[in-house]
Amino acid sequence: MIPSLMKGDLVDVGNLADVKVLDIGGSNSTLNGAKNSSLASRAASWIYNRDEHTDSTLDKRVTCRYKQINFGDSCAALAARCGISPADFSTFNPSTNLCSSLKPGGYPQPNPDGTCAPHVIVNGDSCDDLAKKNNITTADVEKFNQGKTWAWTACKDMLVGYNMCLSTGRAPLPPPQAGAACGPLVAGTKLPADNTTSIAELNPCPLKACCSNWGFCGIFPAHCDIHAPPGGGPGTKEKGFQNTCVSNCGNKIKSNSGPPPRFQRIGYYEAFGLDRDCLWLEAKNANTDGTYRHIHWGFATIDSATWKLKINDTKGQWADFKKLPNVKKIVSIGGWAYSTEAATYNIIRQAITTNKNAFTTNIAQFVKDEGIDGIDIDWEYPGAPDILVNGRPIGQKSDGADYLSFLTLLKQKLGSGKSVSIVAPASYWYLKAFPIDRISAVIDYIVYMTYDLHGQWDYGNTNAFDMCPSGKCIRSHVNITETRNSLAMLTKAGVPNNKIFVGEASYGRASHMAVDGCWGPMCDFTGTRLQSDARPGRCTKAPGYLAYAEINELIKNGHSDQAFRDAGSDSNVMLYKGDYVSYMSTALKETRRTEWKGLNFAGTIDWAVDLQSFTADDMNHPPVIPKPGAIGCVSGTDKTINSGDICEFACGHGFCQESLCVCSTKGEVDKLPTASKIDVMAWDPADVDLNRLCKFSCKYGYCPQDVCTGVPKADDAEIEEDAGAYHYNYTDARWDVSVNSCKRVCQAALDDAEKEGRTSNYGCIGNFPTDRDIPWTRPPGKDYDMAPGQCFCDSVLVNEIAEFVLDALPIVAQIGCYLLMSTLKLVLDVGLDLIPEVGKPLDAGLDMAITATEMVKYIYPQDEDPAGAFEWWLSPCGGSGLVPDDIKQIFDTLSQVAGGVSSFKPPKNIPKGSGKKGDDGNPTDRGKPRPNTGGSGKGTPTKQTQRLGQGKNTLRIQSCVGDKTKTTEIVVTSLDYAANAKPTQVAKHCDAAWSQACYHYSSAIQVNRQWATLTCPQEAAATKHRLDARATSVWSSQHAGEGWQDRDAAGRTWQNCDRDEYPPAYLLGETDPAYINSGSNSKGQLVRYVPNTQNPKAGQMWKGTCFGTPVRALSDKVLMDSVAKAPQSKKQNIQKVNFEQTMAEIGVDTRPEFTISSWGPPSSSDAGLSANPCWPKGIAAADPGFALLTYDPYYGGRAPAYDYKAKYVKGSNGS
Repeated sequence: MIPSLMKGDLVDVGNLADVKVLDIGGSNSTLNGAKNSSLASRAASWIYNRDEHTDSTLDKRVTCRYKQINFGDSCAALAARCGISPADFSTFNPSTNLCSSLKPGGYPQPNPDGTCAPHVIVNGDSCDDLAKKNNITTADVEKFNQGKTWAWTACKDMLVGYNMCLSTGRAPLPPPQAGAACGPLVAGTKLPADNTTSIAELNPCPLKACCSNWGFCGIFPAHCDIHAPPGGGPGTKEKGFQNTCVSNCGNKIKSNSGPPPRFQRIGYYEAFGLDRDCLWLEAKNANTDGTYRHIHWGFATIDSATWKLKINDTKGQWADFKKLPNVKKIVSIGGWAYSTEAATYNIIRQAITTNKNAFTTNIAQFVKDEGIDGIDIDWEYPGAPDILVNGRPIGQKSDGADYLSFLTLLKQKLGSGKSVSIVAPASYWYLKAFPIDRISAVIDYIVYMTYDLHGQWDYGNTNAFDMCPSGKCIRSHVNITETRNSLAMLTKAGVPNNKIFVGEASYGRASHMAVDGCWGPMCDFTGTRLQSDARPGRCTKAPGYLAYAEINELIKNGHSDQAFRDAGSDSNVMLYKGDYVSYMSTALKETRRTEWKGLNFAGTIDWAVDLQSFTADDMNHPPVIPKPGAIGCVSGTDKTINSGDICEFACGHGFCQESLCVCSTKGEVDKLPTASKIDVMAWDPADVDLNRLCKFSCKYGYCPQDVCTGVPKADDAEIEEDAGAYHYNYTDARWDVSVNSCKRVCQAALDDAEKEGRTSNYGCIGNFPTDRDIPWTRPPGKDYDMAPGQCFCDSVLVNEIAEFVLDALPIVAQIGCYLLMSTLKLVLDVGLDLIPEVGKPLDAGLDMAITATEMVKYIYPQDEDPAGAFEWWLSPCGGSGLVPDDIKQIFDTLSQVAGGVSSFKPPKNIPKGSGKKGDDGNPTDRGKPRPNTGGSGKGTPTKQTQRLGQGKNTLRIQSCVGDKTKTTEIVVTSLDYAANAKPTQVAKHCDAAWSQACYHYSSAIQVNRQWATLTCPQEAAATKHRLDARATSVWSSQHAGEGWQDRDAAGRTWQNCDRDEYPPAYLLGETDPAYINSGSNSKGQLVRYVPNTQNPKAGQMWKGTCFGTPVRALSDKVLMDSVAKAPQSKKQNIQKVNFEQTMAEIGVDTRPEFTISSWGPPSSSDAGLSANPCWPKGIAAADPGFALLTYDPYYGGRAPAYDYKAKYVKGSNGS
């Protein structure tokens, strides 16, 4: 008997005794009696795709049976032995002379239709026995079946239950398999009329997907790889393989078209993103890097009463979306939730299937009224049989045809000037209901979701994976193998490559590892189909889903265990507190785009632009702080060296950013100081919380320069749009307004350069892509046009140009392309109106351009093509969109500028007029751009290097690549002290301004002399460390009685006080006795209640000592070399457009030791206790030690005069 396939599981229905069985799902075996249970034991690893949702039972197909003719047989006797009527016998054996020509031992011949005499293989059959019974040879049997009978390989491997031939003629069909979707195993299949069609090609898969020998459709290797033996019949496979493909085989991407006119990028903008607590992006900033050509608004909804579109613009972004420059504005309708949730699924379904006339008419009117460029339909998914609402499938078999009809009508009504696109799934299971080849013919492009290839929804579903018996294997949701398979599926279906936009993800999918550290493709994840155990993002707040911005933030802050590029899946992977997160970095996206471009795809789509990074829209969002008089944070400290002491100020005014600050005291919040008009950014522009702290603190009067860079607003009343470093270029004589406002912006940098005796510069450069037209706009009520610009202050690179004029021509083009080319585009548009009079300030970009023009004119006479030399000088700055005629026009314009305006000085070593056309500076062969070397043949300074952060642990290297600035940051995040590290003393002065803190530290050291010098623990060798012990909380519990800590308690002259511990938490390690005994006895940390301003200020003495001291001592080269040598397990990497950051732990051979070498406060007999303004001496007059722990050595083992745990009662428990 043959086992039945029940929903992918094999069910044993009996044993096969004494027969050889050909296992087409595994290797061949001989089954003897009850020793094996059919094929079930070996079929557990068979792999099926999503089509295996139905029962799969191998049945007998209706075939002819034959009886051998015995001596004396008649037709009536044969009919009786066959168990059929004489009439049926005649029907099955229509030969007119059969009954008169019966011969003993004879058999009926091949059927009149040319099919062979078939035989159903039964238990005990062998070719030898069958040959003897039928008066044929074993060789005849092999010949009758070889190469044509389904699943036939050889006599020794006959398959029980399958048909075979015992005569010449065409082979019969194999038995049908319930649940088979393709090939001859499909129930009800008819044999082709002749041999022109192979039975393997019967019932082809939708989308021309691969059909396996089991009759299953799909795109995995189990469906598409061919493992057929040489000379084998259809459906046969080589030994050692589980499957073989029988039709539409292979999963190579096809080329159905030429390249698109332009490889483009589409970005989706989540209009609902502003509803998040953070990670905001306003619509006006949706073209995040200026390279998108289409921006899709996600999503519009449908009014089911009128079938009109609705924009739910609760955050006021729709108007700005429609104003986006230089992009196509597209509105997307639908989405997963809208297509599948009970309240909305039938709205989009009815709009498309039964109300298409009204719906398409209304869409066309909406597009016209709103002035947008197209419509994107995101119906997820027509025809899907397993998407349920209230337990019932919502997909219908007619959905695909209805969808095609709707899209055809929509495109007709929109016309050729507007686009129609759809979103298509990358899953065969969901895409198969789409008549995708016909749809692609009527629409403009397809948004192909080659992301979310895997997710929590796959849990327990073996059909969702290639080779995963558990159905819960950890797989990357953007793995390259399945991405390519999906693209092969779409192109095999006939879709032109140049209509396919390949999906990119700006988010990661997270799975919680069943075994921590086991994240390979056969490792399992936990949870359920509907619930992920992975951690949510702090902004997106969905378990199993992290925005790219959130991933980078975790890596940057040192919260990830490991982040790396996984070669197996070609994905980025972050391991994070037991979670596996797959995602795509910017660099990975660039690599993929190169591949897709070479395959003639239309471009890429990114879901979603608002998930990519924290932006100014986050940083400029004002913090929510308590109103004056309300209870809030009034004192705090910084968690990390990166923020300096800015938390002390911000927390003191109610804004204590949790990720960077610790609130140490709560009380009544004071009124904020007077606000100033200043725009700032943090030294780390990517740290959103640090930038928010800078913007808040600088606005209200505290702006530490090692943390924040302050930019005062220009005071020109006419420049209403001006905001700090962001300025505007003008088309008329107002050009000097932008230059002058930039001078005010850059004044501090110019002053520094003057003190150092350096040449300096400033200017307003264009803030727009140089390969596009300038986006001039006219402010309401003004008679001039303006374009976005940005101030350019004290560039070291430009300074070198000005000081080394001999090399000016080649150097300018190499190191200042963006600055130069944006200026030249302004010259092309505006002309001489851009140039100021002699003696007026000259923009740095113009200075570069005019200097170069004058240099060329000086060296090359008019008949030696000076304009050609100018063009050659510019050749390294590709990608500007300027053509030779444009450059010549710019050169001619700049040639008219009067002498004395620019920085040009005649070179000493190049005679005037000595240049010749054809020399190195003006060659005739310009097949390649000019090499990036100086005129003297020496390499030019192309990099600017800075050490940033209070710990100087970030080495920032900025270099010019073409017209782009590339930033590389090398960041030391922690140190590993060598075992024999040399002690390095860090001695500090305790200032009199922190008198109570200093008295406390001094007295604590007197009773614990080992605290005089504190060796840095290993744990503190990082940007952030604080080992909180129990001492401060114990002090609070010891003084918890009502009244004792009241801010207005009698005799207390300082309202906001804080608990100050020594030794500090920063300098404690887990094995330190001061930590172990903290909160228990005087061998642990000691505490004093002090004014809240003194604790953090005094803490600056040791802050960052254990990390910053060794790092600051490293040269740039040593820092770079140390990071390069760090093991990969100690490194993290972040990549964005023109930005790369490598973070690492490095080893050092020094170990700081902290000591207080001098004391500012005067000596005091009671260590300042009686002068402590936090002592409520009016209610605790007999105990100046109120500020201390009750077991402090001050008490000498005695109990305090009052019970501070009990309520203050004047006279009986208090003074």
